[in-house]
Amino acid sequence: MRMRLAALALLGIGVAVSGAAPTEELGRVAERIRDGDIDVGGTYSMSLAQGRFHRVHTSVLGVSCSTCHSGNRYPDDYFLVGKSAPRPGAPGVLDRSACLGCHRAGADGRPLYPATLGR
Repeated sequence: MRMRLAALALLGIGVAVSGAAPTEELGRVAERIRDGDIDVGGTYSMSLAQGRFHRVHTSVLGVSCSTCHSGNRYPDDYFLVGKSAPRPGAPGVLDRSACLGCHRAGADGRPLYPATLGR
């Protein structure tokens, strides 16, 4: 939910100017990434320096670290939290429930994946 709200808030200016719905704007961004117009690197990793996942979410969509990294302690219910210890230098444990704002079935981000588009 937090990630979805953050992504929608960041795209709000572009949406207001263009008149497009947030999902349409996200769709354009996803298409530009797939077409290579937006360089997110080719390394499929979580590396801050080279990792595609961090580049897409932080550099392109502007999602802050605290959206996904929730401090130094796991919540009592950590079903969707990365259970390994945070990496040295990481901004905190990873709360994967933030991912579901866009990445769960029926969410704004799901139609943007090539597998769901038949690509």
